[in-house]
Amino acid sequence: MGRFLLCGKEAALPYQVEEMDLRLYSAEELCCFIYDNLSLIDENFLDVRLLSFLRDELDLGELYKKLLEIPLPEEQDAALFLILQSTGYHTEQELNQFRERLQWRQKKTPEERLKEKADILFDRRRYQTALRAYRQLMGNGPDSGTQEGFYESVKESAANCFGHMSQFANAKQTLAELFAETGSERILKKLYDVYRLSGDEFPKDRYDKYQDRFPVWDKEYADREEVLMEEAGNDPALRVFELKEPEARAALKAYADAKKEEYRSMLE
Repeated sequence: MGRFLLCGKEAALPYQVEEMDLRLYSAEELCCFIYDNLSLIDENFLDVRLLSFLRDELDLGELYKKLLEIPLPEEQDAALFLILQSTGYHTEQELNQFRERLQWRQKKTPEERLKEKADILFDRRRYQTALRAYRQLMGNGPDSGTQEGFYESVKESAANCFGHMSQFANAKQTLAELFAETGSERILKKLYDVYRLSGDEFPKDRYDKYQDRFPVWDKEYADREEVLMEEAGNDPALRVFELKEPEARAALKAYADAKKEEYRSMLE
């Protein structure tokens, strides 16, 4: 949370956002998290633990009392807005924008909001946490009243999680089921790639209809693999291990310093 200004009290015991493995030490940090991560906030966010943090760690007793008067989780949006408004950290324009985002979020179904949250967690490489949300949505089944293609999108996202966690057997099973349900050639190609990635033989005889596509997919996979290998060969972090001490130590420090500067520039 390096870009956040600590304008008020800094907590001795930070508030832990468990899904993001994130620690918040001030009201300003909390406001920035709420403002920047609205899609990650579900109805359980404003719980006893967070309210106690405001009262006991940040000495925000008045805000604590006001929040107790708001029926939760029914009026959570009002409580979130009150927290942002009370600190004075965000400008009036930013508060108006936040109010508009709250109104827009209210138009989405609970399923859409959970899917959006899971997608963000996936993008931030919180694969296990994202997978729990995808599985919850998949439990509703394809006939849960959601928009056409929603269930299939969720199931494909779950397969992506399995793949990123190297759980290739689960990824293959999920994609095979999804292909059986949709008949999508794009899904079959993804299933083909997972087989290649896992080192297993793709059961081509099971998909005779697509025999003419396999040579094309083989070449595309080989081309991508060649590009990735070339990029890996040019990665300074990997070339460090080809050096000997003390050159390796100096090169690794320079690489780490460069990454720190790159990270800082992203937060400015």
